[in-house]
Amino acid sequence: MLELVSQPEYVHVLTNPVVTHLLPVAAVLLVASLFLRGRILLVTSLLLVTVASLSVWPVVRFGQQAHEEVDALADSTGRDWLEVHMQRAELWAPLFYATAGISLLALSVGAKWPNLAKRIAFAPAVLAIVASGVAGYIAYPAGKIRHEEFRTTEPPREELHENEHTH
Repeated sequence: MLELVSQPEYVHVLTNPVVTHLLPVAAVLLVASLFLRGRILLVTSLLLVTVASLSVWPVVRFGQQAHEEVDALADSTGRDWLEVHMQRAELWAPLFYATAGISLLALSVGAKWPNLAKRIAFAPAVLAIVASGVAGYIAYPAGKIRHEEFRTTEPPREELHENEHTH
């Protein structure tokens, strides 16, 4: 087990579901808390949004560290999908940090002024929903890197072209 967790590509795969799965669940819980008016649910969902959003940092970090290894395992088309995946992750990571920051702000304001908590929590709810969609957008090309059976389209050439200018 220690050997596996020392491989960045393995850690990337282990941490990725926190963003792609937990964040949407936390977003739904946060929206539900706005309607149900439950303080405990509101605080819990804001904490989950914060943790899930901040987990983009290790996901991106270990993904970057795994790049060479995965690139060596992929075929030419898989390498193109890998570049699209990495470019999207690096481009959109700030959205997840902003979501975490706004969620923490809502927690702080809610702790001091509980009556404002629900109104303030609207912003992280919207950001968490948007970030959940973006997480799917980032993850989409990842499945095509090593799985030819998922390649129903070619990698978006415009994103590959942009990537050549940024790296």
